[in-house]
Amino acid sequence: MRNSASSTHRGASRSERKERSAVKARHTGATTHSSVRRIVLKLSGELFSGRGRAPFSLEKTEELAQELARGSRIVEMGIVLGGGNIWRGRHDARGVFDSTLSDYMGMVATFVNALALKGALKQQGVRAHIIAPFFIPGVVHPLCRPTVRPSERRKGMRRLLSRKEVLLFSAGTGKPGVTTDSVTVSRALEIGAEAVLKGTKVDGVYSRDPKRFSNARRYPFLSYAQYIKKRFGVMDVRAIREAQEGGIPVFVFRWKKRSLEAVLHGRGVFTRIGD
Repeated sequence: MRNSASSTHRGASRSERKERSAVKARHTGATTHSSVRRIVLKLSGELFSGRGRAPFSLEKTEELAQELARGSRIVEMGIVLGGGNIWRGRHDARGVFDSTLSDYMGMVATFVNALALKGALKQQGVRAHIIAPFFIPGVVHPLCRPTVRPSERRKGMRRLLSRKEVLLFSAGTGKPGVTTDSVTVSRALEIGAEAVLKGTKVDGVYSRDPKRFSNARRYPFLSYAQYIKKRFGVMDVRAIREAQEGGIPVFVFRWKKRSLEAVLHGRGVFTRIGD
């Protein structure tokens, strides 16, 4: 992947590498992340979906914003948004579009979700900003203008986070073929986050599909190496490798009412992937 977490790590300044080393040392061996101050959360676009095949629900968006507003009072938060409620590759069962075009359609879909969530968060009293790999006047934050140097952009994003303002990361890396899981880890490294969270339909990583097998076992903890060896499907293996290199733990939990708040306080049910 061209725009990978590893390349971001190699291109970081000396002070940023020092900060990441401190983060890694601080959280190695932790069983919860109740002391973490900054996170990046991966949210599926399907959380915006309405009943039946409706791609978008105002009620669901408002509920989502309420949960995120609670979380933003606990930690500084960046959010990587998917666009699967509007478009994902499997929608093109007949193969009308090539994969590159399909990926770009998915990127555009994330902007719809980001704009909706930004508005819903505003109603909750939370300021949010859309961050993307390319600039769209009136939509994307001015920090994303091509004239802004990467170091200035990183400092600007961290400044916004320090004011408890939420960053909505849209359009992935701007290039096709990169999963949102990998983007989540890359963004976490970029803003100096101390943990990655992924809210899913299950409450962690299981030995087998818990919906199909009643004897499936949930792992409260997995090392990076264990996850990579077993190749569990909850999180992209490439993303886990990037998290391992950056020393960022990954927490997988079931997204439901109050679940984010519970996990942030170390009380929730989740799987921690780390060292």
